[in-house]
Amino acid sequence: MGLGKFLDLVVSKSLYFANASEMTDQYEGLMPKRNVQAKIGQLVDAGLAKNEAEAQALQLAQQYRNWRSQTIINCWTLSPHESYALWKIYLGGSISGVAIKSSIRHFIKSVEQSDEPIYYGKVNYADFIPEAEQNRFRIITTKTKYYDYEKEVRFFMVNEDEPYLQGKSIKIDIESLIQEIYVSPFSGKWFENSFLQIIKKLTPKLVDRIKISDIRDQ
Repeated sequence: MGLGKFLDLVVSKSLYFANASEMTDQYEGLMPKRNVQAKIGQLVDAGLAKNEAEAQALQLAQQYRNWRSQTIINCWTLSPHESYALWKIYLGGSISGVAIKSSIRHFIKSVEQSDEPIYYGKVNYADFIPEAEQNRFRIITTKTKYYDYEKEVRFFMVNEDEPYLQGKSIKIDIESLIQEIYVSPFSGKWFENSFLQIIKKLTPKLVDRIKISDIRDQ
């Protein structure tokens, strides 16, 4: 993430969960197209006219669209090492930023004070979901194969009382969440030194967790 987002995380001591419908992937949290077509085929085989079958399949797809608007998510990459590609993508052209390392166990510990249930799951990259698995959990943890480089694990909450909520910040224990902080491999010594001074002032207990990226690309 960029430095601004990281500082907001540390200062506010909260994680932002964004509405799934706000993601750049337009298929996020929706029934895959292959599933829609398969449903239409099943209904036609059962004796429905094609237009009636299409209407029913689209109605089911709309249910999933409604689920998406009620779901807010926080995304991580599940990887034992840094990713050059993800550094490039998430810094958006900037050379200054950081990556934080945690674990599912530490994440759960950090949000223990939340009074709302938080679910998590590893994302499946697929263009079809078996009928027996077409539930809310599987839908929200399925993405198209084009994004498999992300190796994502996501945490999410359901907001049925507040559909279309753009997002929500959840209070966390920063020291429980953050195990290591990697400084961008594209930044120079000036950034490393400045960043160290900032952390010393804001959260001195995190200073020993700062790491320099192993990637060398300057």
